[in-house]
Amino acid sequence: MFDKLYRANGTVDELAAKIKNNTLNTFADMPSNVHHWRGEEGGEKLEFDPEVVSRYSGAARAHRITYHLLRHVAVKMPKLKFCVRVDYEGVFDGMYVFDKLECVGHMGYEDTGALNFSNARIAEDLHRRSIMKTTSQSKAATIIRKYFYGMTKVETMRSMAGLMKAAVSSAHSETIYKRRGAKQRVTEELERAVFSNSQLAQAVLQYFETTNQSHLMARYEDAKDDFELVEEAYNAQRSGNGLYVQAVGEEYQMWRKDSTRVQTCNRNSIPIKVRGALGMLKLADDNSFVNEVGFKMEAERFWITEELANELNS
Repeated sequence: MFDKLYRANGTVDELAAKIKNNTLNTFADMPSNVHHWRGEEGGEKLEFDPEVVSRYSGAARAHRITYHLLRHVAVKMPKLKFCVRVDYEGVFDGMYVFDKLECVGHMGYEDTGALNFSNARIAEDLHRRSIMKTTSQSKAATIIRKYFYGMTKVETMRSMAGLMKAAVSSAHSETIYKRRGAKQRVTEELERAVFSNSQLAQAVLQYFETTNQSHLMARYEDAKDDFELVEEAYNAQRSGNGLYVQAVGEEYQMWRKDSTRVQTCNRNSIPIKVRGALGMLKLADDNSFVNEVGFKMEAERFWITEELANELNS
């Protein structure tokens, strides 16, 4: 699907303006719908010399094919305007084709002299490539007849439908995020209100009991407590607080984030409060948190809070 046959650029816009104002130049030896825009408006007509000499063999070959192509095709397709770019030596250097004010494609050439054709219709047909190439005059004429014409009504409607579908899809995504944000704000405000206003909390609890969903409040409270416990440890670790501890036999190796030294303490030499906290962590499940104590990752590997870490220095 495409919305334009050929993407506008500075040259296309300039040519469209010249076509609209009827200020393009013509060739002395070409049909009247073959134009160029070199030199002053209304200046001396150029000759499209088929035997022009160029320093580049590919350019000279493309020039000769184009001469015979335009002499054959232009008169048979009078509704099209063939706008030819010629260099300072008068050698073919590319061509834009217009159907009224719509650019319907471009023709250039390869180093070998083969002509190449490009527009959205060709790209859609080829899938993996975007240009057609040929050294055959008859095939070049076929390509122009098959692909170089203004957008059809079906293509125009398909393009409009695609743009409209994209606009609706964008609006849909925007309203999803908008609704989600608004819902989140309402939920947050209700949560704040429910848990800061005892009367409202009681009313919510009664509602849950009436609908046989009283377990939801208890589940929420448990989840809220777990979150607060984990977040406290998360923020402390990010700030570099607390100690990382590894038990090795009767000793504990302790390290503070970014420190260059590991402190080793005998089990019996550490304060009773810290020893008790480590004992609690040892009994805890792997990957679990103990309130005001710390975190146990696995057997013999722990993190303890800053408050307990300070006990070691007292």
